Amino acid sequence: MDETDLFKEMARLDAELLDLMKDSPELEEIYAEEMGEDPGSVVYLPRAPTPEDWARAQELAKRK
Repeated sequence: MDETDLFKEMARLDAELLDLMKDSPELEEIYAEEMGEDPGSVVYLPRAPTPEDWARAQELAKRK
């Protein structure tokens, strides 16, 4: 499994967990406690950002 496939699988699993949490607030609490982060606070990209992506992100951040 290459890095792109790994990130796609992580994103799929994260989306599946978020769907399960909609039906079970208790699962959301457990997730936050065990993972140390709020559900949905981490975004998995399908690829690593390029230098151009970083430059664009920095440009957008300066506009705020």
